[in-house]
Amino acid sequence: MNKLAYINRVATALQGMDLRGLFPSVIIAQAILESGWGESLLAKQYNNHFGMKKGSGTNYGGWTGQTVTLKTGEVINGQNVTVNGVFRAYPSLEASIADHNGLFFKLSRYRDVLTATTPREQITAIKNGGYATATHYVDSVMNIIDSNNLTRFDGQQGTGAGTTPPSPRPTQNSQTSKTYKMDTKTLSIIIVLAGVALAALGGYNLVF
Repeated sequence: MNKLAYINRVATALQGMDLRGLFPSVIIAQAILESGWGESLLAKQYNNHFGMKKGSGTNYGGWTGQTVTLKTGEVINGQNVTVNGVFRAYPSLEASIADHNGLFFKLSRYRDVLTATTPREQITAIKNGGYATATHYVDSVMNIIDSNNLTRFDGQQGTGAGTTPPSPRPTQNSQTSKTYKMDTKTLSIIIVLAGVALAALGGYNLVF
């Protein structure tokens, strides 16, 4: 699958999902980074596009579904090491995205994620919440967002970040029609002040 196709695949899967302030650009960029554009073994065979581990209890939201054990790279005490990780397995990309998003809704350590006002602020809150151990995780995600113009998807989701639609602006040719009511006395005063005799209006059908 080429890069554009993968971007569109994830963006399409996001349509109609509960985002609660999550930026689509951040979600798409995370999926790209974690799955290697959908080409990782974890993504292709187990539909895990975000490197979501099994966890336990309140750690990573807990998990009672299917799992798979694979070797993975981690940064421990500043050192890059390879360990066996137990990852979640999903029936579909959509299920993977929904579980990924739910992580930020459920765990208090991600409380700042949903109040972020920019993609960088949001991915920083995700990193600070313990989502990733890579030192340059924030910059890596932001580079993917910027180089692929992923912010074009922000604001397109019905429940996502920045979804308030702009108020329609009138075109230059648009006109506003207004109706005014005026009583006979007022009209008479105006006519007199204008120097026009009431009798001269005899040929007009005035309706009051």
